[in-house]
Amino acid sequence: MTTPTERLKSIGWGAELLDTLAQDETVPVGLRTRAAAAAQRYPTTSDLSLLIESNAEALPMSYAQTIEEALNVFDDFRQTNGGSEGTRRLMRYTLRHFPATNEALERASYFLGFPLTTWLASEG
Repeated sequence: MTTPTERLKSIGWGAELLDTLAQDETVPVGLRTRAAAAAQRYPTTSDLSLLIESNAEALPMSYAQTIEEALNVFDDFRQTNGGSEGTRRLMRYTLRHFPATNEALERASYFLGFPLTTWLASEG
């Protein structure tokens, strides 16, 4: 089971993975382009920490959509069997606790009756 802290770390690594995919010349050009575009809109750990500190009840839809877009890029990348060993290793670490398909969208779309901190939490 993924803890809220593990999920936040994994989403943070997602930003690094998008940047890595965009720069890895062994990744197909189309995926590099998609990764770069998603990276420009992807929420930072600081953005998410502000939500946690403010006791937000939902994830902003723009964040959720970009996290979902990133997951689609990651899934498509895994299908290629390309990328450097470092990129593939970062992929494995990132996806261990990354939100599943539609999970971020659900945290943005519905009032679930509990704060976002039940889904995301920072250390300390």
